This record gives sequence, C-alpha cells and structure tokens, in this order.
Amino acid sequence: MDSTRPRLPSRTEFLLDALRCSAALIVFLSHWRILLFCDYKFLASPNLLTRGFYFLTGMGRPSVMLFFVLSGYLVTGSAIRSRDLGRWSVFGYLNQRITRLSTVLVPALALCALWDALGLHFRAHGVYDGFILTEALRPQVAARFTFPIFIQNLLYLQGVTSPTFGSDDALWSLAYEFWYYIFLIPLLYIVSKNHAILKLVAGMLLLAGLVFVGRNIALYSIIWLLGAGVAVLGRTVKGIRSDYSRLGVWMSAILMAAVLFALRARILPPGFRGDFTLSLSCALFVWMSARDNRITKPTLVVGAARNFAGWSYSLYLLHMPLLVLIASFLAGASGQWYPDGRHLFIAVVALLVVLAYAYLVSIVTEKRTPALRSWIEAQFRRVAPELVKI
Repeated sequence: MDSTRPRLPSRTEFLLDALRCSAALIVFLSHWRILLFCDYKFLASPNLLTRGFYFLTGMGRPSVMLFFVLSGYLVTGSAIRSRDLGRWSVFGYLNQRITRLSTVLVPALALCALWDALGLHFRAHGVYDGFILTEALRPQVAARFTFPIFIQNLLYLQGVTSPTFGSDDALWSLAYEFWYYIFLIPLLYIVSKNHAILKLVAGMLLLAGLVFVGRNIALYSIIWLLGAGVAVLGRTVKGIRSDYSRLGVWMSAILMAAVLFALRARILPPGFRGDFTLSLSCALFVWMSARDNRITKPTLVVGAARNFAGWSYSLYLLHMPLLVLIASFLAGASGQWYPDGRHLFIAVVALLVVLAYAYLVSIVTEKRTPALRSWIEAQFRRVAPELVKI
C-alpha cells in the first residue's frame, strides 16, 4: 500500500460533517431572516415562495438539538477510545474540550464587544433597545453589555449566573455544551471504576453539578446523553451490510427532517418534548451513519462539507453580533424589511459578508486549536508533569 496516499474520508465522516453543516446553516439563516425581515404575520397575502422562505428559515432553535446529539456522540466516543487505549486523563480531556470551545469563544466575546459598542453608539434605537422586537434577540442589549457579564460568559456561566453577553444570544447553548463536557468526567468514573468510594464521590460531584447549573441545563443533558448512548452502543454492535446501511441512513434522514418540519409547523409541541423527539430521530441518524463503513470518494460535495464543518463552530459563535449591527444600520428604527427582490438582494450580500467574516476569523482561531492544545500540554509537561498524568 502506498503510505503517501491521502486517506479517503469514510461515509460516516461525510454524513456527520453534513449534519453539522446543515444545523449551523439552519441556525444562521434563521437569525439572518428574523433580524432583517418583518415577521410573517405582517405579510399581506404572501405567495408560496414567500411562505416557503419563512418556513425554512424559522427552525433555528430546534436545530441546536442536532448539535447536542452530535457533540454527545463525538465527545463520548473520543473519551471511550482514549480510555480503552489507556491514554485517557482528566488533564488531557479538559485540555481538548476547553481549547475546543475557548479558542473561538474568547475572540468571539471580544468581537461582540466591538460590534455592540459601535451599534450602541451609532444605532442604539431600534434593534438594540428592543424598539424592533425579534425572536432572535432579546431587547435591551445595553443592559447585558457589562464587564461582569462578559467575564461570566467567559467562564461558561451564561444561563447559570448571568444572561448571555451583549447581542450574542447564540452563546446560550455554549454553556450547556461546557457543562456536559464537565459532567462526562464523573460519569466515566461511575461506570468504569470498581472502587465504591470513588464511584460515590463521582456521583455526589455529578449531582452537585446538576443542581448548580439549574433545571434547564440539567434537563437538556438527556439530549446530549442520547448522542453519548449511541457512542457507547456502537462499541458492542458491529457494522451492517452496506445496502442496509445506505437504506437506514436515508430513512433516518427523512425521519429527522420530517420531525424538524413537524416542530416548525407546531404539529409537535414546542419545548423539551418536541426537542427530545427531534433528538431521538437525530440519534437514530447518527447511529445509522456510524454503521455505514463504506469509503466515500473525495467529491466536491464531500470536500465542501468537510471544509465548512471545520469552521461551522466559528460561524455559530460569531454571526449574531455582526448581523445585529448590520440590521441596525439597514433597518434603522423604521422597521424590518418586506421580502421583495431589492431587499432580498441586499440581505444576501449581508449574508455573504457575515459568512466571509466568520471564515476569516476561523483561520486564526478555530483552525489553530490543535496548535494551542499542543502548546498548553507542553507547558504543563514542563512546569507540572505530574498534573498531566491525572
């Protein structure tokens, strides 16, 4: 075998990249439409295209559940593989997880402060003060534009001890992610250690953590654990025939899309019950994707999915403050736009600007995560080598 030949991406990698890309785009397009265009109830006799446009760009929050399931699967699977190989440590795990989040979070908060400072100075009336109300942004951004809230968001305490910082309301889910990463540590000790006292201590720490973060974060940990459960189950079940896996992927993808549409159409109830139903369908899709062990040819679509998945996290954290600033200048205090041809064209230009901005920032943040992770580990090995082994 030629060792210099690049490894072809597996079908599983492509499918999970596609899931991540789809979720990120749905969230982004939802916020973009809600911030720039008027609510559907204000439209006079909308045609079929307009109805479809509003329907498809109104599924932002439920799509975050897809991130939770995917995160639970990938993070738990990685931890289990490291543990099985005897390489798992609390330090290594925390280094991986915190650098993954913070490499983008720190500059995202700083850039949010910059865009909000400009918006509050030049266009305080309108989007920022809540005169123009939208589902994507809570009113009175200035009240959340404080240094203590900035620090608490930096420590992943939004939704626990503070609101999200400034106009970056998308940060709410990041605290959920962080605490689920933390909760996995005592969970692993509970299920893998034979020492009863250690299990008891881990259980008490987990319970204390769940109480600390509050009802919502604790409740939605069930959704993250669905993905974790797929990772655990995947250790005991071997791959299935390629023709069955292909059919299973298609059927589970259709089911997941149908549940998402049902949530949008309010056929399913909003809130946790609807989110849990969507997450179950997503877990099934992840399960079927993980069983598909075929090799995928490196086509343009596969490459695009991999590339976009590589900076989708940056897009998620970075898009809101700049979108809010753009909306404040374009709409002003006069109100949001009707979705006619002229305004759609301007909105698409704004969309492309935000996409380019998120990609450029990701080059110096998200794409540098492995280098930062290695540097931190090297510093700890030099200063406190015993800590790295914990």
